[in-house]
Amino acid sequence: PNLGKRAAMADADTTETRADTETKADAATSAEAAAAKARADAPAATGAEAGSRAQEVIAYGAGFNATHSALYHKHREGFLAACHRWLMFMVILSSSASVAAFIDNGTNKAKLLALIPAALGALDIAMGFSQRARDHALLSQRFSHVAAELAEGALDTNTADAVLYRLWGEEAPTFGAVNALAYNQLLDSVGDQKTPHRHVTWCQRRLRHLIRFEGAGFAPPNGDC
Repeated sequence: PNLGKRAAMADADTTETRADTETKADAATSAEAAAAKARADAPAATGAEAGSRAQEVIAYGAGFNATHSALYHKHREGFLAACHRWLMFMVILSSSASVAAFIDNGTNKAKLLALIPAALGALDIAMGFSQRARDHALLSQRFSHVAAELAEGALDTNTADAVLYRLWGEEAPTFGAVNALAYNQLLDSVGDQKTPHRHVTWCQRRLRHLIRFEGAGFAPPNGDC
């Protein structure tokens, strides 16, 4: 008799547990269906609302930092790509001139002229303008991707900060004047006239891609170069 009672009690417990599980599963399914219906019924964001959301993400915190870094790398990419294109142009031009001069008279002067394209090509390879431009392009895309995910709500601030710290660790030493100009450009793009802009002198602008200007605070103007 005791064994029979125990078996009956075990069967009752099993039935009750199964019923609870089915009830919880039904409740979860209903909640998912309600959430899906709410998303479907929610009105789509207008272009103005989406733009406002993107501007809010850019203007504060991790979104600003990500967009600032993306702009900086775009500036560096443009300069390095231009250096590569100009060097290739001069290599082609000097090659044609040197070959013509060598065929014409074959003098020592023509032979020296023939060294110019080789020297320019070697300079491009040694400085790695093309490869460095691609590196900056890739970093710019990765920073822009972080800003886009923040705008979409796919990343929270803490996760975005962690991603940014990892990306910053992959960067080469920063060119301070380029970084300051990218910062000013971003402030202008979001219409922020209250935040003080960084001051970059005439000399710093002209040499921004050649000298890092490490330690320069880019404070409000206090004189020229």
